Amino acid sequence: MKISFKATILYSLPFILTVIAAFGFDILNSLDLFYGYLLIAIFTFFIPVAVFCSPYALYFFILSKLNKISKMGAVIAFVFTMIGFIGIIVGVEKLYKPIEQKLYFNEQTTIELEKRSLKRFKMDTGLEGEIKNSKPISRKGSWDEGDMSGIEERKYTFIVVTRDSSKQFVKRQYTFTYKYGGWSGV
Repeated sequence: MKISFKATILYSLPFILTVIAAFGFDILNSLDLFYGYLLIAIFTFFIPVAVFCSPYALYFFILSKLNKISKMGAVIAFVFTMIGFIGIIVGVEKLYKPIEQKLYFNEQTTIELEKRSLKRFKMDTGLEGEIKNSKPISRKGSWDEGDMSGIEERKYTFIVVTRDSSKQFVKRQYTFTYKYGGWSGV
């Protein structure tokens, strides 16, 4: 059975457009939205999943009514479209942390936020400080940390201590939050 180029385009158009939109919007935000959808779906009898899938089912139903594809072809196309989405989601899931690390927790960001933390420490205490520890907190949280949503704010925490501990030992924690395209905080 040979599938024509036109049929291939008709079958794959919804999948391609959705993937382009997800990557164009922001793949990490799209993934967060999808996870939120799944979380809500677990507690609402999968109604949001049906709402998400209904435009694709409608598209293939209309194609079958216009006799562009058979009803069985519409069902197969719909199933493969959903399998394709699951494949993209699994792939992005595996790449989420490395992508987030490069985009939000890179070396330039770390240096900038360290400087802001040290400057704030000097303003607060009047003493020179040094970074003892830094911890990036991914937007994709984990369920075992007590946050049942699985989605957190993207944060970067720095612990600053006095450089010369013979004078006085002071320890401060400064947390920056990524919102609206920039790091806010101290």
